[in-house]
Amino acid sequence: MAIKQGMKKVINRAVRPLVTAKASWPFFLFFIRLSDYFKHERTLHEHTNAMKELKLFFSDRTVRTGFFKGLHYPSFNSFGSSLFPKLLGSYEYELLPFFEAVSNVTYSNIIDIGCAEGYYAIGMSMKYPGARVFAYDINETALKLCREMALNNSVSDRIVTGNFCDAEELRKMDLSKRSLIICDCEGYERNLFLKPDKEIYRNCDMVIELHPFNDRTIKEYLTDIFKETHAISFLTSFNDDRKIFDYQDELAGLSKLAKLKAVQEGRPFTMEWMILVANNHLAEKDK
Repeated sequence: MAIKQGMKKVINRAVRPLVTAKASWPFFLFFIRLSDYFKHERTLHEHTNAMKELKLFFSDRTVRTGFFKGLHYPSFNSFGSSLFPKLLGSYEYELLPFFEAVSNVTYSNIIDIGCAEGYYAIGMSMKYPGARVFAYDINETALKLCREMALNNSVSDRIVTGNFCDAEELRKMDLSKRSLIICDCEGYERNLFLKPDKEIYRNCDMVIELHPFNDRTIKEYLTDIFKETHAISFLTSFNDDRKIFDYQDELAGLSKLAKLKAVQEGRPFTMEWMILVANNHLAEKDK
C-alpha cells in the first residue's frame, strides 16, 4: 500500500505541472489524437489480416458443416449478412434441430421470403430435390446472386425467383400439400400473414424470423393467427463466444480475431425465430 501511495505522489508531481500549464494542452491533445490514430490503424490492419486469413481458410467457398454442408458459393459475395458463418455452417445454427427433425419430410413447395443470395433457397433445393423452391427478394442484386448460386449448384431448373412476395402472392400458390415457408422479411410479417388467410397455411411448416425492433407485438400477433392450426415454439440466438466454443475444432488454427469474424452474423439485436409445425403433420406423425 505504501509503495502504491508513493508511486501516486511521484506521478502527481510529474504530471501536475504539465496539466496546469496552458501551453501544454495542445501537446496533450496532439498525443491523444496520435494515439487514437495508431489504435485505429492497428485495428484496420488486424481486421484486414483476419479477412485475408478467412478467405484463405475458406478458399474453396464450400459450406463446411451443418444442414447445407457441400453448398458451394460461386464467389465471396453475400447479401445482407456475413458470408463466413455460412461457409462455416454456423449461420443461424440455432435452427438446426428443427431442420434435422424435418430432414426426411417430403415437401411439395419450399418458399423462401427474403432469400438474399440464396443460402436457404439453394441449400433447401439440394436437400429436397423433389420440392419446387420459390425464392423472393426485393433487391435485384440479391436475386442475381441467388440465380448464380443456383446455376453453380446445378439446381436452376427447380428454382423460381421473384421480386416481391405479399399475401396475395401466397394466396395464388397451391399449398394443399405439405410445404415449408422460411421467412426473413425485415418487419413485413404483419402485412404478409393475415388472419383471414390462416387456413391456407394449414399444411405449411414455417420458420419466421421475428423483428421486434420493428414491431414489438409481432410475436403476439402471429401467435394469435396460428395458435389453432400449428404447434408453436421459439428459438433465441446464441452469442458469438458460444459459437466459437461449439466450433472450436472446425476453427482450429485461426487467430482469435479470425475465429470471431468466422461466426459473427452482424446482428443488431438478439434474434428470435418462431417455429410453426402444422397440427395436421403432428397428427400424421402420431398415427
